[in-house]
Amino acid sequence: MQSCVAVITIVKSGSNLIGPLISQISGKSTQYTPHPEFSLNMIDAGSIAIAHFFIKDSVDYIFSKSEFNKIVVNIRDPRDVLVSAAYYYLNPYSCLVDENINSYNVEMHESCYSKISIRDRLMLFLRPPSNFTSLAVYDIKAASKFLLQHRHDLGDRYLVVRYEDFINKDSRALDACCTLADFLGYSCTRQFADECLETIVGSSLTFREGKSGSWKKFFDEEIKALCKEVLGDELIDLGYELDLNW
Repeated sequence: MQSCVAVITIVKSGSNLIGPLISQISGKSTQYTPHPEFSLNMIDAGSIAIAHFFIKDSVDYIFSKSEFNKIVVNIRDPRDVLVSAAYYYLNPYSCLVDENINSYNVEMHESCYSKISIRDRLMLFLRPPSNFTSLAVYDIKAASKFLLQHRHDLGDRYLVVRYEDFINKDSRALDACCTLADFLGYSCTRQFADECLETIVGSSLTFREGKSGSWKKFFDEEIKALCKEVLGDELIDLGYELDLNW
C-alpha cells in the first residue's frame, strides 16, 4: 500500500488554497474526506485527503494510519477564522454543534439570516447556547491541542503551514511553497512556486478577502475580551500572540 498525503485544516483557513497547491506540486488530485471510508479510498487512489478537524472520525483515522506518512496541518489566526466564518455561514446557527458534532436547531426563516450582523455572529460563535460550540472554535481548539501533543514530531510526519504565509504571493509565500514541496518530497523552484501561487490564490469560489489581520476591523473591546477568554491560550499556543496583551 502506497504512502499518502493528508491535509488537516481549521475551518475557513484556506483548505481551497493549500489543497490545490499540494495538487499542483505533486500532480495528485485532492479529495475532501467526510468519513473514514473516504480516507481509505484515498489510500487506494493515491489522492490527497483533506479533512477539517471537526470531521473527527476521518481525522482520527488519518492520524492512526501509517500510510499517511505526510500530514500537513493548516492553521490561520483564530480571530480571522471567526470573521471569515461569520461571513461564510448564511445561517450562523448551522455553525453550532454539540460535543458529538450534532448541529444546533433553530426555527428561523432564511430571510432573517441576513439581518444578523457580523458582530452578533461573532458573539454567537464565542458565546453560544449552553452545551454548544461553533465549528470554528472547535477546530481552533482541536488544532491547538494536536500541535501541543505532536510538537516533537513536527518536521518528520507533520508540517504546520499558515494561511498567512501563502496569501500575499510574495517572497514569504515563495519560501513557504518551497518548504511545503520539500516536506512532501518534491523539488520546487521559486519560479514554479510563483506560477502555482499566481494560479491558485484567490481562485476559490469561497475566497472573500484573503487578508490577515482583518479581525481588527470587527473586534470591539467586548468581543476582544471574550475572544481572550475563549481562545486566549490557543492564540498563544498557535503562535499568533505572545500573551494576552493585544
